[in-house]
Amino acid sequence: MNKTITVTISVIILVVVAGAGWYFFGNSSQSQIDAAAAEIQQIMQERSEENQRALHYELKELDLSTVQDEYPRTEAVGIFFATPWGAGEVTDDRETAAMLEFPNGQEMVIMSSSRDADDYETSQDFLMEMDEDQLPGQASSLELFTDKLGEGFSEYEMMKYVFSVTPDDVAAAATSEEAQLRAYAIILKAGNMLSSTAQVYHFQTDYAEGFWSSSPQGESLLQVWTHNNWYGLSMQDLDSGNAQEVAEVIAATLRPIDGAKLPEAESDNSTDNYFGE
Repeated sequence: MNKTITVTISVIILVVVAGAGWYFFGNSSQSQIDAAAAEIQQIMQERSEENQRALHYELKELDLSTVQDEYPRTEAVGIFFATPWGAGEVTDDRETAAMLEFPNGQEMVIMSSSRDADDYETSQDFLMEMDEDQLPGQASSLELFTDKLGEGFSEYEMMKYVFSVTPDDVAAAATSEEAQLRAYAIILKAGNMLSSTAQVYHFQTDYAEGFWSSSPQGESLLQVWTHNNWYGLSMQDLDSGNAQEVAEVIAATLRPIDGAKLPEAESDNSTDNYFGE
């Protein structure tokens, strides 16, 4: 590619904090809650001030209700979408990744991964890998997330919960199991590119669901799931106001080329009227 835009990907873009394992101890539920809260406070102290602030952000939702059907569509890597910049041109196509350039010089990198690929990592796969490093007596992260979210929870469902939890929620838990789950969520939130320095927003339409954030340095990242694929859309050099407008237009209009909707789509953000359909 003619310009490097760094995109770190492991399907749900998680970079877990090294050495973040802990042992919940004590003879009572309250002592275990206190131990989990103390561990999170220790982890917080090791983070930058910027990251500490970001971990206290609660998840917000992108407002897709005002997006108008007034932009030409861009097609790449199995999806199409619109942007306020106009239609993009694919300048480098590598089947599962592409670079796009837009009329005024803006650039975007798109990377994708199929759920059918042998190396695709589900939320359950990731949590099982985390559990391999458990200390004696430590609760299984997979069991805790399954109890909270139900069997077969999706990457979007897991990360929506993770981004919703703040450090203060750990100490406020009613049970030791809930405290441990929230502590796991903070570990994941602290190590995720999207939430390391910025407010995270979620969205869901009939065709796609995912998250967006934009760093103070002007880096903007969307991670999106369609019915059968994951996509990461990376942009740079955007001011905060423009970045959110761009993200809302992309999120509202993105759909797979095959037109398949998400299973049991229940979103209020219908996109059937875009692109004259």
